[in-house]
Amino acid sequence: MNLENGAVSGSAPFTIDLAEKMGIFKIIIYATSTTESIANWKVTIKDTSSTKDAAQYNEVGDTYTGCTVDGDEASTISPAGQLDSYTFSCTPGKFAATHVKIEWMGDGSATAVTLAEVVIVGKTWESYPCPLGYHSANGYHSGCTLCSDGSHDSRASYTHNGLNTGCTQCVISPKAIFYTSTDEQKAANQCAVCPVAQIIQSGNLGTCVQCQAGKEYNAVPNSSTPGGCDYPATIDRTTATAIAVTTPADCDTVNCADCPAGTYRPSTGADNEFCRHCPDGSVPGSAKDGCDQCAAGQYQNTARTECEACDAGTISTAGATGCAQCTEPAHYTTDRINCNECAAGSVPTSVGDDCEQCVAGTKRAAGEDACTDCASGYRSDAGQAECVACGAGTREENNECVDCLAGTYSLGSTDTCTPCGSGHVQPLSGQSECNPCEAGSRKTSDTECGECPAGEVQPDVGRDVCVACAAGSIPNDNRTECEECPAGHKEVSNECVQCEAGTYQDTPGATTCVTCPTGQFTNQPGATECNRCESGEEPNSDKTDCVPCVAGYYQDGSDGSDGTCQSCDAGSFSETSGSDTCTPCSPGQYQDTAGQDSCSPCQAGHISATGATVCTQCDEGTKTQDGIQCESCGIGRKSNDDRTDCVECEAGTYKEVEGAGDCLPCSDGHYTSGPAASKCLPCEPGTYQDSAGQSACELCRLGSFQDQTGQGSCSPCIENYYTDQTGQRVCKRCPKDTYAAGGSSACDDCPTGTREEVELAMNGQPDALKEKCLMDIGGICASTVITNQYGTFTVPRMDEGSHITIPCEYDDNNPEKYANFTCKSRPDMEMYVLEVYHCFNTQNTDNIKQLADDENISDQEKADQLEELTSNTARNGLGDVEAVSNVLDSMLEDEDEELTEDVTVSILNSVSNLVSSDLKVSEGDATSASNVSDSVVTQVVKVAQNTEVKNTMIKSPKVAVIDVKKDAGAPPTSGGTLTFSLPTDSDSNQDLTGCQVGGEPEKENTILLIETKDSDENKDMDMTVVLITDSTLMPDTAISIVPQDDTTDDKDAVGNILKDLESELEVKDGEDSDKVEKKYVNSFITEVKIDSPPEDFKLNLFMKPKIDIGNTNTSLSTKEDGKRVQVVYLCAKYDPSTAKWVKDCQTVYDQAKPSDGVLCLCSHNTSFAVLMSAYEIDRGYAQVQSYLTYVLLGASTLGLLLTLVFLLPAKALRSTRSAKINICFTIALLLASLMFLIQDAFISADDTGIIKLKSTACAVYAMIQHYLWLVVFVWMVVEGFLMYLSLVQVFGSHISKYMLKFNLAAWGIPLPIPFIGYFVFTKTHTVGSFTFTDHGYLADTMCFLKPESIPFYALFLAPIVLVIIINIVFFVLVAKVIKNSKSSGNISDQEQVLRQLKAAVGVMVLLGTGWFFGIFMSVPAPQFQVAMQYLFILLNSTQGVFVFLFYIVLNDQVKTHWLVKVGLQEEKRTTTSSSAAAAGKTAATKATAVSSSANQVDNIYENAAVADDHTYASAEYATAGDKAGKHEFPAKSDNNANI
Repeated sequence: MNLENGAVSGSAPFTIDLAEKMGIFKIIIYATSTTESIANWKVTIKDTSSTKDAAQYNEVGDTYTGCTVDGDEASTISPAGQLDSYTFSCTPGKFAATHVKIEWMGDGSATAVTLAEVVIVGKTWESYPCPLGYHSANGYHSGCTLCSDGSHDSRASYTHNGLNTGCTQCVISPKAIFYTSTDEQKAANQCAVCPVAQIIQSGNLGTCVQCQAGKEYNAVPNSSTPGGCDYPATIDRTTATAIAVTTPADCDTVNCADCPAGTYRPSTGADNEFCRHCPDGSVPGSAKDGCDQCAAGQYQNTARTECEACDAGTISTAGATGCAQCTEPAHYTTDRINCNECAAGSVPTSVGDDCEQCVAGTKRAAGEDACTDCASGYRSDAGQAECVACGAGTREENNECVDCLAGTYSLGSTDTCTPCGSGHVQPLSGQSECNPCEAGSRKTSDTECGECPAGEVQPDVGRDVCVACAAGSIPNDNRTECEECPAGHKEVSNECVQCEAGTYQDTPGATTCVTCPTGQFTNQPGATECNRCESGEEPNSDKTDCVPCVAGYYQDGSDGSDGTCQSCDAGSFSETSGSDTCTPCSPGQYQDTAGQDSCSPCQAGHISATGATVCTQCDEGTKTQDGIQCESCGIGRKSNDDRTDCVECEAGTYKEVEGAGDCLPCSDGHYTSGPAASKCLPCEPGTYQDSAGQSACELCRLGSFQDQTGQGSCSPCIENYYTDQTGQRVCKRCPKDTYAAGGSSACDDCPTGTREEVELAMNGQPDALKEKCLMDIGGICASTVITNQYGTFTVPRMDEGSHITIPCEYDDNNPEKYANFTCKSRPDMEMYVLEVYHCFNTQNTDNIKQLADDENISDQEKADQLEELTSNTARNGLGDVEAVSNVLDSMLEDEDEELTEDVTVSILNSVSNLVSSDLKVSEGDATSASNVSDSVVTQVVKVAQNTEVKNTMIKSPKVAVIDVKKDAGAPPTSGGTLTFSLPTDSDSNQDLTGCQVGGEPEKENTILLIETKDSDENKDMDMTVVLITDSTLMPDTAISIVPQDDTTDDKDAVGNILKDLESELEVKDGEDSDKVEKKYVNSFITEVKIDSPPEDFKLNLFMKPKIDIGNTNTSLSTKEDGKRVQVVYLCAKYDPSTAKWVKDCQTVYDQAKPSDGVLCLCSHNTSFAVLMSAYEIDRGYAQVQSYLTYVLLGASTLGLLLTLVFLLPAKALRSTRSAKINICFTIALLLASLMFLIQDAFISADDTGIIKLKSTACAVYAMIQHYLWLVVFVWMVVEGFLMYLSLVQVFGSHISKYMLKFNLAAWGIPLPIPFIGYFVFTKTHTVGSFTFTDHGYLADTMCFLKPESIPFYALFLAPIVLVIIINIVFFVLVAKVIKNSKSSGNISDQEQVLRQLKAAVGVMVLLGTGWFFGIFMSVPAPQFQVAMQYLFILLNSTQGVFVFLFYIVLNDQVKTHWLVKVGLQEEKRTTTSSSAAAAGKTAATKATAVSSSANQVDNIYENAAVADDHTYASAEYATAGDKAGKHEFPAKSDNNANI
């Protein structure tokens, strides 16, 4: 194709559509110049025809491809460096195309080129020859078919006119190695050659295969020109040999030949290998594809072709290559397989295939090698296995046996006879033995024996002589032996006679008898032994019988007894004769003498065990009444003098352990007020005891004090301090303008006058007294001496505002440890010294530290000393707390060593002493003090975990612990709850020694309940709980200590709290915040430690307040300026890192009865407490605002009632559209106002009203109020909408059944909102048996929505804001109309402005835009907030007044109606033409309007744009057209009703 104008890269791509499907040879592109680059042009083709034959390579479809079979992208793009032209050669015969696409592939950096011409070389598909390897009937693409396997294309190359109409077959004989199978092989003009060792079989001409089993690859080279056919002439067939032929095609013959004789080739594992020899002992099978092993009795011949039989007399095993003779002696073979032994008496022949007999005189036994001669004394016949021995009494001679002569014998198997020996004779011949002379005889010759002489015996046979009997023996009748006299006999004169009674002989052959031993007897003659008497008896004196033991004696018949009666040991007795045992004395009895028939009882106060010889007196501190055991007297009890009973320790004495020991007298400064004391109590501050063993402490006398516990004396008050009552723990400072000498019980008045006059009058008095009087005049603080745990501080006289720093006495002059004293004045000008301590150590700190390092005392001793060192609670400081922590750490070093319960009690008493102390922590030291104190709390937890007792509460006055293990014994937990109780009659200081854990205590006694949960399911868990009564160890400067002592009740404590708040209230009076920062811990501090809590862990606590503050809804204090304070509860956790109690967990409690308890719903474990915090709930102006609200709301309610009174009776007035809306709005506002006004008659803030706060009735009342105000808000929107339609839009709006729709909207839309608020935000929480309701919807002191809550903001404030926004839009639009309104008469501009202003204010009030100011009442700016509150009250509390004003008083239509009704004004009517008449309507509209006069008020709501057409005609005189319209809204007639 010639491109006339050229084709540049900008016009690419372009396609060339071919007239028909063509076979493509090549495509050539030409540049416009021979020097131009032709690079970066891409040429692709596609075939969109409907058919594709087998020889076509590219697919039919709409996809462009290259025209080479390799598919390389580069083959479709002209390369760089090519000039003038480039040819894209296609794979011959393979590609067809109907379209060719030319496109430029260069990027922006390449120079654009121009194509001049594109040449496509090809032929139509039907005239396009088949590609190489394919053929067809005519050689063209009209059904090209691939050559079959074993054939190839006859063409040497592809040309445009070269045709293949048939393929050439490969020749496989005599060389079966030529084949074709792939397209490439079939495209070649020759056949491929099989690899070495493979051939072509006639059934498969396309696949080369190995020779079959039993055959091998065979090639015959050309003898003259072998070429590459280097088939080996000799093949090593002893092993697997690989076939190696360089060029099989050079061979004359290539085929598979049978394996040579003696070789084989298996079917597997022998590819490319020659046939090889079978293994030794095997020969090839008939198919030569395997080897058969030679059987036993055969062997492999040397040619390895067959197995041959072994020669006679030889054998072989299976797989043998040769045979061998039997190797075992005397064996032969007949089957050439097995060797058999010849029968006994025979041996193998020389050939070895049979056996022959041994000759006479020889023998061969089984297993022997050959025949052997018989031994001497033996003979045999021929063929014998053994030689036969000559019998006894014979001898062998010449292979025969002959008898022995008399006097000789033979045992057989011998060739000689033996003469008879000593003591033996043989009178006969042919005997096997000589006979021994019988017992009782002797040998007299070799052939006979003679009897023993008298008195002699021969016990043995075969003896030559006899022997005489020994003494004590006699010969028996046969003279064979001497017989001893039997036991029980003795030999007397060569005769045996019996022993007499009382004697015995247990040995035969005795010549005497023996008397029975001690404790034995015999009552018969001839006894061989003596007998023991029965138990309880002993022999008589001549030992011929037994007699019973007397009382006090026994004979038990045991093996260890000598058979005589023994006396009972001391401590036992026998009370009857014939006893076989002694009875031990019973417990409580004794016997100190042996051989007694009874025991004596122990004396009083003594005890004995079983078998006692003496009684032991009970130890001091024990008693006995039964004489059996001593019982320990309990703690606080001792034994009486005779140890028969326990008596209580007398007052003034104590005993702190059970058991032994007397009661000890209390030391100085201690006492016990009653009997049975376990320990002495330290004298409380304000008391002393200077004698030991006292039952009470003495009150400090007048003028003295004692601020420490356990003291033996009181200290006199220092100067200017006094005590006017006995038993004071501190001295009171003399009031202003008084002074006192040291030790005074009263103060004297200071002289009056100026400073100089006072100083002159007190001349001669101590400086301290003088300074006090001068101090009270003002400007100075008197010198004083202050003593506490940190030392004695002498504070000099100071001017107001000055301060002095004094080093702490026990901190080794550490410059960072000091006390700061500042002279300050109170609001009443009274001077005082502010004390701030930055001290650490006390007098006892070093002593406590030494305990931690002392390894020579036990834990119990260490704990007892620690308790003693911390007992003076007025002298414990921060350094002591740290030292105690170190001591506990030293006791807990060995984690495997558990603490005893007594040790733990002493530890808890020590920590309790710390809790009772005033550590005097300053604000700057709070964090460091917290770290020190927290270490003690942590150690207490570890102490609980290391105590040996589990699931048992261990207690002290201020601290109690329990380590709960659910798998150890019976845990006190139940269903995931752990309950702690304390009797309600416990002391006000809440002594924890009376605390109980577990069980089901009465609710009023429950002080703490811990509930553990995994997700929402209760679950028992291992936990450690520590209870602490006070927050001493959790220092927080924001926490105040409730001013109380042991005699302070809850009511006084609450009074003290409010008094403590007064100063802060005064300070914060001018500040922006109404929150009082002081807080009080009003519960036990609970440390809960749960190791490895679950992921969704929840911890709920019920905690009972320690101080009952009563109903928190009640105003607890009202000051003269009207300020009121309310106390609330907060659940809090202690954060040691910041030394702060932090509000934590969800707090739920009944504000009417907070003493019932507080629920803390948490999700972690730590130190918890309930904080009591005071808030100022009303400012001084709150009461004024309340009165103002009631007055204005009362007036508003009256106005609403009057509005209804004037509208409802007048049908003409109430039937207008706007009047109906106004009446509905008025009714809703009236109901809401009445509900608000009358609530004080039923509801009281102190919950003393008929309707109780938080009750169901209260909830109903609140929801009704909420609902009515929401209804009012909706009616406000309706009012605004009405004004908009009437004054702004006027025309074009029509609402059918508008009153029904407005009422449904106003009364229906708000209906579900109160229900949603109450039921969604009222939740019930249960912990154990305690259930509390969290009223998130109801307010605390009234039956309305809770201020500053989600329901308040979402369900009350949000609707207000929405109404305000809507009505502000309406107000702006209406105000604009009012501004543009015109008067119907001639009035001045000033009057017009006043009327417009009056209308704007009226509209604003009616639309409720006054609620807008309520949004800003929460702005935290006091003055602005107060202004907004007053503005809100004035606008909204008078809404009813404005309704009456604008609906009644300023409404001309209403005034005229009632003036006409009462006859004070004459009815006037005027006919006016309507706009309809002016427009040419035929029907004239007649209306009566109220005429204007100078003293009448024009209608200010008139729209100036339509003033002529819209008068305020009364519905009473409405036109017929208006009546026909049935009061549709807005009116379709030209008359517009008065709004």
